[in-house]
Amino acid sequence: MKKLLKRLCSAMVAAVMVMTMAPAAFAAGGGAQFQNGPYLLAPKTNSMVVVWESTEKVSATIAYGTDESKLCDPIKVEIDADAPDFKGSKMNLFHYKLDNLTPGTRYYYEVKLEGGATCKASFKTLSEKPDQIRLITLSDSHIFATRAELDQAIKEFDPDLLLHCGDMVEGTGAQAEQFSFWFQGKVDNDYIHSYPVVYSSGNHDQGGVYFDTYVYSIQDEEYGAEVEGDSSFNYAGLHIVTMNSNPWGLFQMNSEATGQQADAATIKTIDNAMNWLKKDLATDAAKNADFRLIFMHHPVSDAYTKRYIPAVIEPGKVDLLLSGHTHSYARAVSSDPAVGAGTIYLTHQDARTYNKKGDFFYITSTPGSGVLDVKNYGATAAGQDSKVANETLVAKDKQQLSWSDISITPSEVLYNGEVTVTAKVTNNGKGPGHGQRHHPLPLQVRGRHRNARSRQVRNADRHAPHGDAGHAHPQAGGQDCLRQRKVPPRNL
Repeated sequence: MKKLLKRLCSAMVAAVMVMTMAPAAFAAGGGAQFQNGPYLLAPKTNSMVVVWESTEKVSATIAYGTDESKLCDPIKVEIDADAPDFKGSKMNLFHYKLDNLTPGTRYYYEVKLEGGATCKASFKTLSEKPDQIRLITLSDSHIFATRAELDQAIKEFDPDLLLHCGDMVEGTGAQAEQFSFWFQGKVDNDYIHSYPVVYSSGNHDQGGVYFDTYVYSIQDEEYGAEVEGDSSFNYAGLHIVTMNSNPWGLFQMNSEATGQQADAATIKTIDNAMNWLKKDLATDAAKNADFRLIFMHHPVSDAYTKRYIPAVIEPGKVDLLLSGHTHSYARAVSSDPAVGAGTIYLTHQDARTYNKKGDFFYITSTPGSGVLDVKNYGATAAGQDSKVANETLVAKDKQQLSWSDISITPSEVLYNGEVTVTAKVTNNGKGPGHGQRHHPLPLQVRGRHRNARSRQVRNADRHAPHGDAGHAHPQAGGQDCLRQRKVPPRNL
């Protein structure tokens, strides 16, 4: 009942926020205004795509350069010829690719709508050899109550780019105006104008053509996607893969949930996506990277993602998968003990509302260090400081843990009794492994006066590599660690 009331309250709050936060074009001044953007897509070392949407059918210009006071002559930009209709009228969408840029350089730009608004902003191209890699990742922004928190975080942290794991709207993706929750700048120097974002599509984004229009039509072309929404690029020591998980996480799931089979086109798309992913992870660009990072909307806890993704990314040596969808933070590792923390799965809480369990991930790495540091930041309410909820370390050189001298006492235990597990764990590898917390092995005692030894050893062997459970963190180089836990059994 308590959970039900909580959900009802959340739904009522969401409804109020949707009504009060419904996006509108900037009202300042007369003439055409920016409905969305300008925003930045497909960041590279030598190019950036600037996208914007006008409230009126007008022409526009863009000027840019490395000196804010000496921009190039304005370049006329026309409305995209293939822009879709919304509410009976063609959308006033523009985009312009700034090409032949210098890596790691700040560029200033100015977009003017004829007879209307002007936006001035700047961005930095990706560096070929950054001193530090800095990313912010998030998921499920929806009505985006945390926008002010993210705006402040971006300006303080100054990331090279952002990764969005999907669900930018509150509805079904058929309401084009809801994409303004994310793409519309709320202040003059809004982060959306100056920091590029790479996207994955969520289930809420896929109810119409608009996500494809705002994102995939450009992102896929720039990154050479062979399957819609699936592409990759390299930045410094990272090989970053974005995937559209909707073919299995939404479309196949919906079909099978109603007792049907997914249609042939959906199955073909999934097959093509998995074949592309295998091919991508076998490229030199992926294999020679320090880290392979993949992000998508549906997490590994989703039955359909679990069906397809681990079997491809774990042999492909993917270090980290980022996702969202569940609105619940989670951290897990491979269910294959031979892989263990070699592949780490992190699920964002969400960026929809404030939560101390985390709103955004801050990811940093010093090239050559062999460590990717993921800090999960969250705030409890608007105006409150964002604090670290937890931290995960991803190592290039993985732990190679071996378990020995496993002892479980007593060999017989009463129902609701306790058992003590003692084991020696040796790290024969180099990596610090995943996370900074220790948890007991998830053992169960079944029945009264039963011999528990063989059952508990099997459980220990099976569960030790899963999730946060059973993790020891001995130092590298073969140093041993002795762990001893008293574990109260679960009531059955």
